[in-house]
Amino acid sequence: MISGRALAQRFCSVPADARVHRRAGLRAHVRRLSETGRDFLGDLTRSIWRIRCRWMRRGFVMMRVPLMLFTILALTAISASGGEQLRLAVSPVHSFAPSNLNIRARVVPHADNRALTIVAESEDFYRSSQISLEGDHAPATIMFEFRGVPGGEYVVSGVLTDSLGRQRAIAEQPVRVIPSGLGQ
Repeated sequence: MISGRALAQRFCSVPADARVHRRAGLRAHVRRLSETGRDFLGDLTRSIWRIRCRWMRRGFVMMRVPLMLFTILALTAISASGGEQLRLAVSPVHSFAPSNLNIRARVVPHADNRALTIVAESEDFYRSSQISLEGDHAPATIMFEFRGVPGGEYVVSGVLTDSLGRQRAIAEQPVRVIPSGLGQ
């Protein structure tokens, strides 16, 4: 692994009088690379190092541009939903009985989405709610509220199904409703 200082010394071979203004030089270099069709990322990285070399004399290397380029490339490879078709957020996760559970379901729009079922289940209690979806025209966020939930350890789950009733996605979140102690 090559250190930042070694890379800077390797790519900082341009004499100080030959260095160009940082922004104008980078724009001109990008334009030349796009016209010639050469190794764009490799040459761009070397160009950025050369432009940043003047910072080496002050004792530090500014890595903002390479870091920014890497971040942009990484974020384009990751989808906004993280690959999950269904996500649940239950509030509150811990509460006292009787509790009102607010459930926010985030669904990635897709033409096959036809129904969303939300279930809150414990050993002594079961409540569910189902809503029909209009495929990719359905809202991305759907709110549910279960009122008066008694004490217990719950698993709140959501099931996204298609027009044939097949499960497209399942999401679960544990919830604890602490018994109030009244009537015990």
